[in-house]
Amino acid sequence: METARDSRVSRLCTRVALLGGRRILCQSETWRRFVIEELGFAPTVAVVIRNWTATRDLLEVGSQRTGGRHAPVRLVFVGWVEREKGIFELLAACQHLAPLHEFTLDVVGEGHASGEVRALVARHGLGSVIRFRGWLMEAQLRALLAESDVLVLPSWVEGLPNAMIEGMAARLAIVASSVGAIPDVITHGLNGLLVAPRDVESLQRALGRVMSDRELRERLASEAYVKAACEFSVEPAVERLIGEIAGAITEARAARHGLADHP
Repeated sequence: METARDSRVSRLCTRVALLGGRRILCQSETWRRFVIEELGFAPTVAVVIRNWTATRDLLEVGSQRTGGRHAPVRLVFVGWVEREKGIFELLAACQHLAPLHEFTLDVVGEGHASGEVRALVARHGLGSVIRFRGWLMEAQLRALLAESDVLVLPSWVEGLPNAMIEGMAARLAIVASSVGAIPDVITHGLNGLLVAPRDVESLQRALGRVMSDRELRERLASEAYVKAACEFSVEPAVERLIGEIAGAITEARAARHGLADHP
């Protein structure tokens, strides 16, 4: 989205690619506004259908969660280990928080910054706090989420991250940057905490809150779980998708009949 917004050529190419469709399916209201306001499509064409990342397996993890542990609080980061994912801000926040709180951070993923990140962790003596898991298989990730308390996603730029929805489905408290479509899903203080991107202090404060306040952590996690189950599971997405396909077919038939009436 950011690439197309910042480049006239990208916007033009995106619009051309989407021409001819009776519906443009958007994952969030932010994407829908972009399609309408930036690409110039009619509001009736752009419709929001949530993805179904909240799988039954993950929702089962969330439904079986009995409550967070007092300590250590287990944080998890899932994604590419790149500067743009906010991994260095996360390390800096953890460095400040380590003397004050009992917690661990599991880093799931790899990327261009993996070597530098590991070196920083070793240099600052955080090896007992921060653990690198690499890329995990689906069952392994699900097991890790079941053991975790907070999913943290401090990216500079995002669309609608699947990892966040997966964490919500598994009933984790969410701490994420207020970028892309994330604020369409996370309401600050209700079902997660939003932080400013590239802001170590904002991230540190939010993580400190969920670490020190078990009641807050569990309330955020429960609200996130409800949001994921209601809006990001298979059933509501398929129902909405079927409705939009049926509507598009009806419109196409009506248009053909109209052309047939005017030779």
